Amino acid sequence: MSTRTIRMSVILMVATTALILGSPRSGLAQGVDCQEVMVTMRDGVQLATDVYMPVGQGPGPFPVVLERTPYNKGGCENDLALYYAKRGYVSLRQDERGKFQSEGRYYYLVDNGWGERRDGYDTIEWAGTQPWSNGKVGTIGGSFTCLNQYLTAPTRPPHLAAMVCSQTASNPYRELFYTGGAIHLIMPTWLLTQQEMARPFRLNPPGWQGYVGAPDAWTEWYATKQQNRVPFAESMLSEMIRDLVGNPYYNDYWRQLAVDEHWNEIDVPIYHIGSWYDRYPEAQVKQYNGIREHGGPRAQQGQKLLLGPWLHGRGEVMPRVISAGSTTT
Repeated sequence: MSTRTIRMSVILMVATTALILGSPRSGLAQGVDCQEVMVTMRDGVQLATDVYMPVGQGPGPFPVVLERTPYNKGGCENDLALYYAKRGYVSLRQDERGKFQSEGRYYYLVDNGWGERRDGYDTIEWAGTQPWSNGKVGTIGGSFTCLNQYLTAPTRPPHLAAMVCSQTASNPYRELFYTGGAIHLIMPTWLLTQQEMARPFRLNPPGWQGYVGAPDAWTEWYATKQQNRVPFAESMLSEMIRDLVGNPYYNDYWRQLAVDEHWNEIDVPIYHIGSWYDRYPEAQVKQYNGIREHGGPRAQQGQKLLLGPWLHGRGEVMPRVISAGSTTT
């Protein structure tokens, strides 16, 4: 695929999304106003959300673009969110439940008592009913922030108008966690890099974060564990890593993440983006075909797929989507 072909595909993608969300105002905004807002979920937990508003294009209402992330929303300094806001969208970046500035307990993706589906639904409906919103919310993201979109889609939030989703699995057990039947070590490694593999030291003095503590923190923890006769895995490892290792076979735990078991419940236009040199090209094609065949009428008529020669998390597809499309919408 030539560079020209990729660019034309990107332009078509953004043009399609703009038609669904509503075209933004012509010309660049004079500026961007951003502030953090605490958005209340149905159980009372508040999720920190940066709201980027275009300045100089009137009071609105505007189409809305949302990304929910566990990687830090960026403190009103996210380049992609700024780019959208300058082009006439209200751009939202939200810390997931239990991460960074958001309240609650973090447990990645799984709808284990609470999870992506409800938080995603509640956030989209909040965004779609604000005075500055035209009622149409589009979601964007790649990898983790694509999978949380796929998990939310079957709940059919009334204000969800479109999704742009790249580089993730349709069935995470089979295509990520236990590909071929053996645990994929990228996931324990991911939990480690996210400081979610071990439980935080409750014995750490004030001011210490995560697993770094005073010189005697480890010996204090070990003495307490021995005294209470608590097994090592229960006292040290996080619930996420214990569940990951403790469910080696496909069961109801993994079905919570199985998008491919809910294709018939999805009814939203989606632009899927995959890459030849990623872990998920087959999964992205499978997702596209499955939703197009089994989804609702809007989904069947609104699925698009772009595959290109880049790596996972690379390709700069999302920025190019915005850059190429902003001048055509």
